[in-house]
Amino acid sequence: QVAFAKLPPDMQAALKSVVAEVTPWETATLYKEEDEMTAQLRKDGLIITDPTPADIQLGIRKMQGYWEQWAKAHGPEAVEALAKVRTAIGH
Repeated sequence: QVAFAKLPPDMQAALKSVVAEVTPWETATLYKEEDEMTAQLRKDGLIITDPTPADIQLGIRKMQGYWEQWAKAHGPEAVEALAKVRTAIGH
């Protein structure tokens, strides 16, 4: 973030614009590729077990403390970002 802050305002705006444009595409592409890869692995005989709701809740509980520690170690902006993400996903 220090390097970003050193950029001129017009470059910051351009970078933000590109990120806003590319991020949805990147996310959709990663989801699609993951689905394709999982289907191929299943086709090749790999047994893939989907998590149960209880498994998902256990994972959330185990990782929750980690993300709080990580955010605190990376400063107030990371703490704020984590809070926004948790609000957005309902956790």
